[in-house]
Amino acid sequence: MLKNIIFSFLIGTYGTNIYTVNLDTATGAMTVQDKYTATNSSYAIAAGNAIYTFSESGADSKVYSFNDGVRTEAPCPGDNPCFITLSPDGNYLFTADYSGGSVSVYPLQNGTVGSGTVGERTQKLTFDGSGPVTHRQGSSHIHQVKILPDIPGVEGNWILAPDLGSDKIRILRYTGENVARENNGAVGNPAPLEHISDIQFPAGSGPRHIEFDVQRKMMYCIAELSGKVFAFRMGASEGKPAFELVQSVVADEYNTGGSGDIHLHPQGKYLYTSHRLQNDGLAVFTVNEDGTIEKKGYVHTKEHPRNFLITPCGKYLIVASKNTCTLQLFTIGQDGIPIATDQVLNLSPDAPTSVVLR
Repeated sequence: MLKNIIFSFLIGTYGTNIYTVNLDTATGAMTVQDKYTATNSSYAIAAGNAIYTFSESGADSKVYSFNDGVRTEAPCPGDNPCFITLSPDGNYLFTADYSGGSVSVYPLQNGTVGSGTVGERTQKLTFDGSGPVTHRQGSSHIHQVKILPDIPGVEGNWILAPDLGSDKIRILRYTGENVARENNGAVGNPAPLEHISDIQFPAGSGPRHIEFDVQRKMMYCIAELSGKVFAFRMGASEGKPAFELVQSVVADEYNTGGSGDIHLHPQGKYLYTSHRLQNDGLAVFTVNEDGTIEKKGYVHTKEHPRNFLITPCGKYLIVASKNTCTLQLFTIGQDGIPIATDQVLNLSPDAPTSVVLR
């Protein structure tokens, strides 16, 4: 084990709390440091002293900020947000709204990003679309919002939003402008996002989460319904981002329609995906120098691994297993294969759904 390093994480849950959990690399022990009341807050992020999350609770859905124990909130009834991120300049929060089929924008008020409080929603980009898996793709379902890293030749700031329901990744431009756009926001409210184009996936794929390899200029997407990893080469065309599909590889060989999360090892040598519903676990891929991937192995986890995280040192992997209400610690060997330890943190009755570096 590494000595004298403490990693701190935010844990989103289906339940009544989100948690701050520390990992002591000298012992492998995971301990709860703090918790915050927020119902069905399946994903949370931190910036400075602030924590930002949401309540995925149907008609009672909200977006929250926590500052020094004080919670502020903004309503988003019926939208069921499932992912949250900060704008490139830290002036806004963006949410991926699963039920709303939308990306929403919330301004941060009263100071800098690390001390701001969430304001009322000022923009909601709603998308149309459906797919052939009728019980999962009856309408658009935005599952993530990710900031595109810098790419030579690409001008400005861009956001990608996988739409599980319509088999597309939505490409959005972030202007940062405090102006209203027709059909994108109420008159007089800021509307800094603009829908530019889409990346089309094969019908029934259900793109869910994406990961970037900046060095190789690659983007990888795990498709929840088809269980495949799609590898795209990133470039530029007339100042806009361009994506070329170079490969698709089966990650879920059981074809359960429950693929979840995707992360690249900090050293860039390995790629990992999580899979649920049957044969629950992590698929492991070797990343070649040209950015293509090869299936290397599969490691079983506790039940329903929704999201996971690899520590910045590349030595540890933590899995949030929803159905067992646990965080499970793995070490990562020289061959990239995760090895389960005996360190398991039980958060019952709250069911952990995400692990994000604090």
